Order: sequence, then C-alpha cells, then structure tokens
Amino acid sequence: MPGGRDLTQETLLSVVAVIDATEVAGVVWHVHTGPDIGLARLCGAWVLPREESRTLQQLIRGRYVLTTRAGELLRAEVSAFIAGHLDTDGIERRILTEVTFLQEKFEEELARRVGAKENADLVPPDWPVLPATRPWEPRPLNPSTDKTAHTALGAASWLADLAQTWQKVESQRLLRKKYLGEHGGSDPRPLPLIALSMTSS
Repeated sequence: MPGGRDLTQETLLSVVAVIDATEVAGVVWHVHTGPDIGLARLCGAWVLPREESRTLQQLIRGRYVLTTRAGELLRAEVSAFIAGHLDTDGIERRILTEVTFLQEKFEEELARRVGAKENADLVPPDWPVLPATRPWEPRPLNPSTDKTAHTALGAASWLADLAQTWQKVESQRLLRKKYLGEHGGSDPRPLPLIALSMTSS
C-alpha cells in the first residue's frame, strides 16, 4: 500500500545477525528483536564452511550485526553490507532512559489525579531489570550445543533476553496507554537498535 509501513523491511531490520567464525567455519545466529509476532527470539542458527560465502552473505546482508573480532573479519570477507554494528551499551542506556522517563510520566499522572481529586488508585509499573550477563561473557556449555556455535549462542541469548526485557517495558507502558500511550504510540515497539559508527561497515 503506498505510504504504508514496509513490514518486510521492518522484519529484516528487527532480526539481528550474531556472527562468529573459526578458521574453517562461519557461525551465524539470527535473533528476533521486534514485537511478538509468533517468531522465536532465537530464530535461526547456521554453522557453514567459509567457502559457502554466498550463503553466509545472504544470512548477514542488510541486517544489524553483533560480531566477535573473528566474526567481523568473516563479514568483511564475504562482503556483506549491513545496517550497522550494534552498540550494546547504547541500547542498554536507551532502555534505562526510557524506563526513567515513563516512571516520571506515571508519577506526573498520579500527582495530577491527586491534585484534581480524581481517582488516584493507580498500580505502579513493575519495570524489569536488564540481563545480568554481558554479550560475550562465557556461559556454561550446553551438551547439545555445537562447540563451534557456543560463543555466538551466548551473545545471541543475551540479545534475546534484552529483547524480552524491552517487551516487558512495552507491556507495562501499554497497560497504562491512557496516559503513557502518548509516548511511543498504542502498539508495542521493537527493541531500539542503536548502531556504532558505520565507518567499518
């Protein structure tokens, strides 16, 4: 529809590629960071010979990425143009800033109702906390996981947890959309993906 939302593009950008590599293989995990559409957060995993450069490029191309140093070398090797490298610290700061802002708006609405002698029986938001781990922090090895994919899986799992945390923020916001919906709209928003400098992409 002319002028409508490009849902194909939105879905592409909401699925992040987490990339690692060994001397012989490329590892890519796909992580869905958008609103719940029935797609699993960890929505795809591939361990492919580096010679399969065309397939690796297709898995990475056009997406935001989170990479190890070896993974970034692989991305450059297969010449995959990307939307950007994720700024993980920046994303966490954005979430914390958003929660602070929404809490302030809640308190303003509560104060307004008290001052206007309206019903002030509002349930305080139950804001989630950020994941305790870091993206590349070592994790226990699951026996069912290919060792080659383990490092990327840890980062992908962290990103999936962060996306779930954001959806909990959105759930709390939309439960109070009568006075918080003006900020962010009436639909759940995807995890805000913040990119580092694009000079290396």
